[in-house]
Order: sequence, then structure tokens, then C-alpha cells
Amino acid sequence: SVSVDERLQLLHIKDDIGSTILHSAASRSATEVLEITLQSVSSDKRLHLLQMKDSYGGTALFYAVLMSTRDTVDMILPSVSSEEKLHLLQMKDLQGDTILHLTTNKSDAESAEIV
Repeated sequence: SVSVDERLQLLHIKDDIGSTILHSAASRSATEVLEITLQSVSSDKRLHLLQMKDSYGGTALFYAVLMSTRDTVDMILPSVSSEEKLHLLQMKDLQGDTILHLTTNKSDAESAEIV
């Protein structure tokens, strides 16, 4: 059995562009992986994992929105409190864009709607 500390260490592993398992799951709409990962950690650790940025400054939520994956966004946002949700939505990537900027830049009504 894997301890809580070992699980957290595994969830912090990044690839060569700084992506974690949450980044990968969100960008691939791997909702089962995302659900298991989010449920496997406490709420304070969950927020920390969701705040992790890759080398482009993107979070898992950024990639869920970029890929227009409603199921993934709908899984991430309810997993945190309202205050934490606001914080995640206000985070900026290296270009200085927030998630709302990304949806506007895409001119994609569905992306804007899912946020």
C-alpha cells in the first residue's frame, strides 16, 4: 500500500515540460484518472496540486478549458471551495492570460460557458 506522503510525491512528478499527472489527465479528458487523483488527497493538498503550473504557466484547469472538455472542468471546479475556485480562475499563465482570457481568445462559446 502506498502511504499518503508517497502518493503526494508521485503526484508532484513532472515531465520534461513541467506537466503533472493532473495536467495530462485534464488535457486528455481522462476523467477517471482525474477523479481518482483528486479524491485521493485532502482538500488542502488538492488545491496545491491544481495550482501547479507547467513550464508554460498552465494549470490542469487551463488545459481542461483549452481542450473544451466540460466533463473535466466540471470535475475540477466543484472539487474546491468557492474562494479556491476564484483563485484558480484568476491564475495567469506565462503570457499573462487567465482562463477567461483563454476562452475569449478562442472565440469558443462552449469554453466560455463551461467556466
